[in-house]
Amino acid sequence: MDSTEVVMDVECNIIQIEFKSGTVKTYYYDPNTYVDPKLFKKHKYASYNRFVKETKALYLKIIISSKTHDFIMTATSLEKKEVNANKFKTR
Repeated sequence: MDSTEVVMDVECNIIQIEFKSGTVKTYYYDPNTYVDPKLFKKHKYASYNRFVKETKALYLKIIISSKTHDFIMTATSLEKKEVNANKFKTR
């Protein structure tokens, strides 16, 4: 496997995480997008917490390969926006 691939005109690094079940998750990520791993410690869907801990980045593509199927998600756009902090206040 190549160590990089272009996704959305962005040169992405590639990391694979293999599981005991035989499932392999291949992430294509832009190392120039920073994500704080502490914010995602409990985000276990698609092993996102583990991915962010290793890369500290956003992925633009993921391939999940199991014994029965392959699942591919690819970003089609990425936009930086300011977000109102009030949207994240808890009661």
